[in-house]
Amino acid sequence: MAQQPESTISSTGQVFAAGGWLDAHFEMARPEYEAMARAAGFRPGWRVLDAGCGGGHYLLLLAEIVGPAGALAALDRAPEHIAAVRERVA
Repeated sequence: MAQQPESTISSTGQVFAAGGWLDAHFEMARPEYEAMARAAGFRPGWRVLDAGCGGGHYLLLLAEIVGPAGALAALDRAPEHIAAVRERVA
């Protein structure tokens, strides 16, 4: 495997999982990701787990879909991702 730039590696050693890289990737493909999330069939009132949530880009969209009667939980191995999620949803 080719050497990966440090800017793509998270604190857990996952390649292409660093916060800045994930943010840029999500923004580049936002229309496709949002269409995919909406097509997944989530419904108002559902409880949804975003496992491997990264920086939490899907959480605001998922919150909109499940509405106030729904609930979200987010998990990630990288502490910097959890910090980004807390900041994003604050």
